[in-house]
Amino acid sequence: MDTTITTTISVKPENLNENFTEYIKKRVVQLFTDKCSEDYGYITKVKKLNKIVDTKVSPTSYDVYVVVVLTITCLKPQIGKNYKAKVCMIFKRGIFAEIENKLKVLIPISCLEDYTLDKEGIQFESTDKEKIIKTNDEISVLLYDYEYSNSNFNCLGRIAH
Repeated sequence: MDTTITTTISVKPENLNENFTEYIKKRVVQLFTDKCSEDYGYITKVKKLNKIVDTKVSPTSYDVYVVVVLTITCLKPQIGKNYKAKVCMIFKRGIFAEIENKLKVLIPISCLEDYTLDKEGIQFESTDKEKIIKTNDEISVLLYDYEYSNSNFNCLGRIAH
C-alpha cells in the first residue's frame, strides 16, 4: 500500500551543497527502507521524495533539520485481510509463516481443526486427505490479531478457505 508521509531528518552541514537534493533522496531511502513502525508497518520502499518543505538549523548542534514529504510503500497487517504467506516452520502447536518476508504469522493448532499433523511432524494433512501443508508451501492466511512490539509485528492467523 502506498502512502504519503511528512517527516524530519537531520543533515550534517558538509552535505549542504549543489548535490543536496540527491543526498536527501539517498538519505531517506537509507533511513526508512526496511524499517518498521506501529503507524506505517514495514516500509518496503521509498518511492519518491515529493518535496522538501522546510529546513531549520538545530539549536544544539550545527545540523540542519529538513522536513520532507515522501511517498512510501508499506506493509501493515490488517485484521480480516487475506494474505499469501510462505510456510517457514511446522511444529506440533501449529505453523509459522511469513508474508512478503516481513510479517511473521503464527497459525495455532486451534485454528487447524480441519488438519492433523503427520507422524513425522513435517506436514499437516486435511481431514478429507485433499490438502497437505508443508514447509516452503505458499498458503492463504486470514489475519485475526496482531501485536506490535520491539519494532516488529507478530500476527495470528488461520488458513483462509
